Amino acid sequence: MNLKPFFLILLCFGSIGYGLPDRLDYQVRLQDLDGKAASLVPYKGKTMLILYFSVTCPHCKVVRQRVLEKMKGNSCLQAVGIITGGDMMTDILTTRPELKFPGPLFYDKDRLFKDRFDFQKVPRVVFVSADGRILSLIEDIYLDNIGELLDLNITRICGGKPFQTTMHNRYYGASVCKPCHARIDSLCQGTRHADAFLTLAKKAFKRKGFRDGDERDMNPECLKCHTTGFGERNGYSAQRDSRSMQGVQCEACHGPAGPHDGDAVIDYEARCTTCHNTLRDPLFNYERSLKRLPHPTSSK
Repeated sequence: MNLKPFFLILLCFGSIGYGLPDRLDYQVRLQDLDGKAASLVPYKGKTMLILYFSVTCPHCKVVRQRVLEKMKGNSCLQAVGIITGGDMMTDILTTRPELKFPGPLFYDKDRLFKDRFDFQKVPRVVFVSADGRILSLIEDIYLDNIGELLDLNITRICGGKPFQTTMHNRYYGASVCKPCHARIDSLCQGTRHADAFLTLAKKAFKRKGFRDGDERDMNPECLKCHTTGFGERNGYSAQRDSRSMQGVQCEACHGPAGPHDGDAVIDYEARCTTCHNTLRDPLFNYERSLKRLPHPTSSK
């Protein structure tokens, strides 16, 4: 049996992780905002953008506004909003007059939709094909690049010029790289590079957790090698919300993501030794460390 097309689908649309459903359960029990039983069955056969959110979450409000903007004039996707069961109906009714959304809204009162996807946080954006396949899940949501994440997925699903060839010449964050490079992204998660920002909290503040505002008390010399694009346009900055640039991500080695139309082949040793040098990492051995990297490093 030829599995190649199957793997291509995962790599192209790819934020689907282990434990997540391959297909949407249209019959999952929901409520409309009048408290009546509802489901997603009426939307079978439609390609959907589903926003799972809270009415009391400030981040969700921003993402909801971005979805509203991106869906203007879009006839390719059916937008559906699902409000988390963690919200009280009183809060929903209070905010209902200002809940602008380009599609129907439902209430996940019993949190059954949440459980299907094992959502731990909000907001989340799910793209579903007309035949019910989960095409993409946006879970690494940062307010500084949510517009690009939506553009990327909408363009891939609805057609048009490939997003990566129309990107501006700036940093975007690994979550924008992930849909097309899912396998590489999964290999890099959990590495010391991915967690590089968190190690600063441990060293600087003698604790494991990182708190908002900590970055303003950190030595800029440290931030250069524990973030992505520090000091560059749209790279990491301690003066604005740039959480999507925390840690050593794709663009720390490959450079700004956009625009590009192929794989970025780089001089790995030159990139590595900008941080792993005699001043910052005197025991570093390039050849030995390269073998421990999960990321492929062949330039062929």
